[in-house]
Amino acid sequence: MKQLLFIFLIIILQNPGLIAQSVNPKNITIVRDKWGVAHIFAKTDAEVAYGLAWANAEDNFATMQELYLMAKGLLGRHKGVNGALYDFVFQAFDVEKLVNERFEKDLSPAFRKYLDGYIQGINAYAKKHQKAVIDKNIFPITGKDMIQGYVMAVMQEQGVFTQVGKVFNNGFDAITMNTVFGGSNGMAVRRNKTEEGKTFLLINPHQPLQGIGSIYEVHLQSEEGLNVHGGLWHGSLNAGTFANEHLACMTTTNQLDFVDIFQLQINPKNPLQYYYDGKWLDLEEKKVKVKTKIWQFLKWNLKRTTYQSVYGPTFKTEKGTFAIRLGGNMTIKPAEQLYQMNKATNFTEFKRAVEYFPFENFIYADKNDTIYLVNNGLVPKRNPTYNWAGTVPGNTSATLWTDFHSMDELVHYTNPKSGYLYNTNNSTFFATASEENHKPADYPAYFNDRYNGQNNRALRLEELLQAFGEKISYAEFRSLKYDIQLPKESPSLTFLKDIQQLDATKYPDVKDFIIQLKNWDRRCTADSEAAATFLLLTYYFYTEKGLRGFINPIAYDTATYIEALQFVKQYLQKHFKKSAVPMGTLMRYRRGKVDLPLYGYPDVLAAVTAFPGKDGIATPVQGDSFFMFVQFDNQGVTLETSQAYGNSADPDSPHYTDQMQNYIDRKTKKMTLSKAEVMQNAVRSYSPE
Repeated sequence: MKQLLFIFLIIILQNPGLIAQSVNPKNITIVRDKWGVAHIFAKTDAEVAYGLAWANAEDNFATMQELYLMAKGLLGRHKGVNGALYDFVFQAFDVEKLVNERFEKDLSPAFRKYLDGYIQGINAYAKKHQKAVIDKNIFPITGKDMIQGYVMAVMQEQGVFTQVGKVFNNGFDAITMNTVFGGSNGMAVRRNKTEEGKTFLLINPHQPLQGIGSIYEVHLQSEEGLNVHGGLWHGSLNAGTFANEHLACMTTTNQLDFVDIFQLQINPKNPLQYYYDGKWLDLEEKKVKVKTKIWQFLKWNLKRTTYQSVYGPTFKTEKGTFAIRLGGNMTIKPAEQLYQMNKATNFTEFKRAVEYFPFENFIYADKNDTIYLVNNGLVPKRNPTYNWAGTVPGNTSATLWTDFHSMDELVHYTNPKSGYLYNTNNSTFFATASEENHKPADYPAYFNDRYNGQNNRALRLEELLQAFGEKISYAEFRSLKYDIQLPKESPSLTFLKDIQQLDATKYPDVKDFIIQLKNWDRRCTADSEAAATFLLLTYYFYTEKGLRGFINPIAYDTATYIEALQFVKQYLQKHFKKSAVPMGTLMRYRRGKVDLPLYGYPDVLAAVTAFPGKDGIATPVQGDSFFMFVQFDNQGVTLETSQAYGNSADPDSPHYTDQMQNYIDRKTKKMTLSKAEVMQNAVRSYSPE
């Protein structure tokens, strides 16, 4: 017995992270600046993580809990059928089993200490604020619960819900963290391209402005090498878009082919067997039971039998038996990878952390004037003799992939001669000067993603870069972010050109709209009536014609155009009693008592996706949320940020709406990684107790 205790003691001494240490909240300082942004200081990373959980909960505990419901497979209890679909995937793809098996093998002791600090913080907050807890089954939350949440988020971003929908062929979809017009902008510029001789990075994720998937701005600093300012999803552990003293990183959504569907050959004599490499193998049965809210007080259990084959989760449908395979449910490392990215001090450390991250384009810049872009993700190494764009045979090991492409095998760029890199959710075969762009022919066919072309934001960005000339000033760089001009030419604007070419005299009922659009300068300003008409046309094509995205040609017949213009006319008469209104009347930036005229469009650089309410006024749901301008020079790093609405979701907080006017006025707030500067300008300083 003594010998066993001695061995145990040696193991613990060699691996101190194996035992969780209780965090003393008195060792943590949360500093609030004039904008309510939390700057969290402590000696250890684990203490900072505790403070992060506490500060985030103070600002938006409700949204954090939605993420935790998803992490525990309980979202259907609160979000109805859509939430239940998350819970179905949670069970069918064995997320809990994956995390249990890999938690201690794949996560380092240092990260597990950080994770445990966060867990202590959020559980302490929940215990102290029990009336704000929306479901008694959420807390206490565990470290494994948190990692399950990351696995679910990865599968969401890799597109598993869409693929499950194809299998069932019934429109299976779920709450999405990115709407159909979602996207992001990122751009890095080297010093030889800037007038000031500095390295620039634009961090501009287009996320939901409220609720799950929205972004929380925070500054984290420890004495163990963590000093990062950036944005993270409410309820998550580390910043996904950020800057530290050495480097900065922006991510944009990509849509590489991450998920495959295999059709199995079922034994006609035994429906629980499938053919594979000349043998009949048994399907493993799995019962899935999900509780979902149907009405306010009525819950219902959804039951289904799923299966497991060598390919992964398998489903029987009327059209056959299909298996779904992806890398997203084969890894639990993304949370730690983000932690390591936040702490990276150079390009080598950053690349090591990013390798095999499951999804996202990464746009990077650092103090050494390195810029980098990679179309990253867990992309399987597939057999090139099969067409992976559709369903592939599930009866042979020839289609069973087991490995992934390394990051250096993916489309990537380092320090191009042009001096710049960008991504606006467009294809990464368009990322810099045309002569330096990579060619699709040099890569496997399945490297072409859904964004296989140039959207309006990318086309407009290229127009601006040509107009700026050889050097870009910082003022010009900032202007990219706020630009509201549609490009001169774009396949997705075919419908606009078609309408402009109509003979207005032939359609007297809508002739004013045709003339209005003929004379439009394509600027989505708040005072433009044509911009409002154009936005309503887009809304019509979205709701009635299934418009999705802005890369492929968007064109209809003349009858459809007239029908769409009549919709605009009827809409304006119904809601405004007018035949024309400016964009700022139709689209309003609203929260609490603040109500401001808004500018923009889903696919201009100053992106905003807005949907009409019952009063006919469109309010933004996604687009410019948290964003940051980063500059590196020999003196260090300079940061300017903006946050949608404000940093708090509490209507009684002064920070519920205090950044809205800044956004309208195109102003930002200065941020710093210096503790001394933060303390000098502190409005409030306290410990999380």
